[in-house]
Amino acid sequence: MIAIQHGARALLLAVAGLLLAASTPAAAPQRPVRASATLSTGVLKYGATATLTVEVEDQPDAKLLPASALDGLRISAPGQPMVSSFQSFIGGRRLAKTTLKWSLVVEPEREGSFELPPLIVEAGGRRVEVPVQPATLKVVRDIQGADLGFLEVQGVPSRVYEGQPFTVDLRAGWDGKLQVATAGLLLPWWGRLSGVLDLTPEDAGAGRKVVQLGLNRTGRIEMFTGEEERNGTPFVTVQNTRRMMATRPGTLEFPESVFEFGELVGNAGPFGQRRTRDFYAVLPRFDVEVLRVPEEGRPFEWGGAVGSVVAERTVEGRDVDQGGSLEFAVRWTGDANLEFFDLPDLARLDAFRGFRVLGVEDTPGVDERRAVWELVPLDATLTEIPALPLSVFDPELEDYTTVATEPVPIRVRAVEGGLDPALGGPTLDGPDLTGIDPRPRPMQEPQEGPGGGALLGGYALVGLGWLVGRTRLRRLGDPDAPEARRRRRAPRALARDLAAARTASEQRSALATYLGARSGETAHAWIGRPRAEFRDRAGDHLAPEAAEALASQLQALDVAVHAQDDAAVDPAPLQALAARLRKEGL
Repeated sequence: MIAIQHGARALLLAVAGLLLAASTPAAAPQRPVRASATLSTGVLKYGATATLTVEVEDQPDAKLLPASALDGLRISAPGQPMVSSFQSFIGGRRLAKTTLKWSLVVEPEREGSFELPPLIVEAGGRRVEVPVQPATLKVVRDIQGADLGFLEVQGVPSRVYEGQPFTVDLRAGWDGKLQVATAGLLLPWWGRLSGVLDLTPEDAGAGRKVVQLGLNRTGRIEMFTGEEERNGTPFVTVQNTRRMMATRPGTLEFPESVFEFGELVGNAGPFGQRRTRDFYAVLPRFDVEVLRVPEEGRPFEWGGAVGSVVAERTVEGRDVDQGGSLEFAVRWTGDANLEFFDLPDLARLDAFRGFRVLGVEDTPGVDERRAVWELVPLDATLTEIPALPLSVFDPELEDYTTVATEPVPIRVRAVEGGLDPALGGPTLDGPDLTGIDPRPRPMQEPQEGPGGGALLGGYALVGLGWLVGRTRLRRLGDPDAPEARRRRRAPRALARDLAAARTASEQRSALATYLGARSGETAHAWIGRPRAEFRDRAGDHLAPEAAEALASQLQALDVAVHAQDDAAVDPAPLQALAARLRKEGL
């Protein structure tokens, strides 16, 4: 009896444990910690101070631990962070972001070169190391070089609107009489601007002479070389022009930048080496304010176009039969976000009610946007393809404007019997191509109807025609099918999703979704496969070299996703790869 009671009690305890486990909510997956630490300058004059800025995204409970002690360098203790938050809509999705920001004072106690260790951020019960960029701070007695060299930016506006492209023209140089042996740039902001999309074309500066300089003492940067005269003195110049677009409102901070170059001095020593004397040219900090595109006065048809736009149109085949098709091409150029606005929807425009739209081929680009619609005139009285309007927000006017093409005269020849808009073919109120005449005939004596064999043959012909039509439609593809529309929208969706991605998982999802849409497969087919399988799968659509590049990028994303912090990879190679895939037809 006692044994039975003990067994029942054990059973009740086991059931209670199972119920408790079932009622306990599953632990939510930990969100990766995205943080950055930026030093305001890489070269500091002794007696001055620098600022170390630390930012943590979407971790409201994050804490910054005190920096490790450094001999000869004092870093202030972190206080309460400044909190900022915003919401935006990208591609129809609501994105919310919260940022914690600490500003630490860095004060040197002597001259020298200091290596700053990573800072420690504590969030969600984890400790994450955040590398400082640049990681080396050089403290010097005197910063020389203002007369012998220069570092400047040109063409940078003080404010822009979200979605408005702008240019950062970075230029540096040194006195042409100097024997410069070393040169490098300290750009704390390079590749670290949050909420910015790089639109620089791959072939920017094609045909110009290129030289590589050091970047932030750990990397390299390509610069285009040249010569110019400054105050009567010939200078050797280097230049790099970036095209950027801010994707959210706020302030883009460009910390102080330094151009350091070394001149050979003295004679060669016993080992055949000459000393160098270092010079520094400083570019002070500057900011770009990003404004939100106003909602007041925003037209319903606005599709996100921002900038100054010019529209041109061309038409193939202005003389067309009713029910025939013609190609209506529009090309937009100008200083605007040409890759990222939505095309006008002809189906929603009253002026195009007399046309049926079979499909559109969209070719986005940085310098121009081209779209080709296949139109079918349904009405023989049409005399023109009407003007196509595009709603644009003009930052110069700070207002919405409409950019429209010129109407195109056309001639539509009526089809005998007219056209059935619902069927897209001729109606049966006139003789058609099969020789069937629907006009009433004089009454005649009833005759014996067709036999069973004739009826059976007719049914067979109908079935055969249906099969032929279905096969042809599947081969050519329905331009209005969801798959076709998804394929055409994939490049713009990829650009938007990459700009909004905060983790490697989101970057991989964006690329896999694009590949699925363009290849006709599922997005899952491009995730988590061995590299050889990636290459073989891509080889069905691309040349071997492009397939190998795609497989390498997919594998790199898989590795980053399964790393501890799921940190996002550099988006520039992803954007370059996407442009290459579009160029090769995938």
